[in-house]
Amino acid sequence: MSVRYENAQVEISGQGRLRVSLRVVNDSAFYWRGAALGWQVTDRESHRYLQDGPPVELSGELAPGESRECVIEGGLPSIAGSYRLFVSPLTPELGWLHTSGAKALVVDVDVDSGGAALRAHGCWSIAELSRRDLTSAPREMLKAVWSNRGLAWALARRDLAARFRGSLGDALWTVLHPLLLMLTYLFVFGVVLRARFAGDPSTAGFALYFLAGMAPWLAFSEAVGRAPTALVDHRHFVKKLVFPVEILNVVHALAALITQMVGLGLLCALVLALRGGVPAMALLLPVFLVPQLLLTVAVSWTLSALGVYLRDLGQIIGFLLTLLFFLTPICYPEESLPPGLDAFFRKNPLYVIVRGWRALLLQGPMPSPRSVLLLYAISVLAVYASALLYRKLRPTFADVL
Repeated sequence: MSVRYENAQVEISGQGRLRVSLRVVNDSAFYWRGAALGWQVTDRESHRYLQDGPPVELSGELAPGESRECVIEGGLPSIAGSYRLFVSPLTPELGWLHTSGAKALVVDVDVDSGGAALRAHGCWSIAELSRRDLTSAPREMLKAVWSNRGLAWALARRDLAARFRGSLGDALWTVLHPLLLMLTYLFVFGVVLRARFAGDPSTAGFALYFLAGMAPWLAFSEAVGRAPTALVDHRHFVKKLVFPVEILNVVHALAALITQMVGLGLLCALVLALRGGVPAMALLLPVFLVPQLLLTVAVSWTLSALGVYLRDLGQIIGFLLTLLFFLTPICYPEESLPPGLDAFFRKNPLYVIVRGWRALLLQGPMPSPRSVLLLYAISVLAVYASALLYRKLRPTFADVL
């Protein structure tokens, strides 16, 4: 079934009403009897059907090659959100033609407290839209995150406050939790197992090298560990609200980043006390914070999308994070790696991040420029791939949850 649209004019009034004027051409080999032109409203992000717009009858029989001038208009949803409208003919025999493979006039609109605004419009089939949406998924998801950055920061602060609300320590646990965890690992590896680094064989030297490696690891593992259940725990956002669910993982990453900054402050105080000053190179830490945040969000997006369908993923990821911890030279010196496995370990992006933190805070050997550029390339590709997967699976989240 084929349809062609000519001279399409799309207007949106300040009162949130849509008006479309166009010529509809029966470009198929079949007669349209009792056909009408209508429009369906869907949520642009989740693709969930929301409502129908008022149809306009195409008077008389429409033979192959014939056309009709049509004008349809009606009110847009009043709830703030991003919507996709499919303007398409429907017949008693086939129903909506765009669901049978025909093209529709697709209109994307944004509705907020200030009214409605036209985002874009064009003629595409559902299959073409799927391919088009997938190729633009990373850009759209990053745009959604950026446009909701204020909400993400507010939810991150709320997440930290809610995590310790009602406890005696309250917000103090934001400092105590990473500190106690670091001290536990430090006691096991530094005191009990007596692990040492070649550059500084003292216990204090091991403490600094160990804590410099733990700081980025804790932020990564905290957000990734919560990712498999992020959508399951917030299913009401997915099923009943028009909400940018992709920011949920960003919220967890930001909450972990806030905790990491607290840990960084404690680590800098320790470096100052033990070595007399913090190197000026520490100002370059954002060079490694950016790919760390990108990798965290990318892995979290992937795990949260898969976690909707694989409920055991939450248990599996705990084991995988433990394995990754020991595959990253955090609690042992890099020099202790077997020569044959050294090249394999260096392919771990967290290896470069941990090494970068140590280099900037403790004036150790810097990762090579090639490895840093490769880290950024891997981070960007990971975000792109995870956004494609997330956008592909998102339309079915509400059905499964």
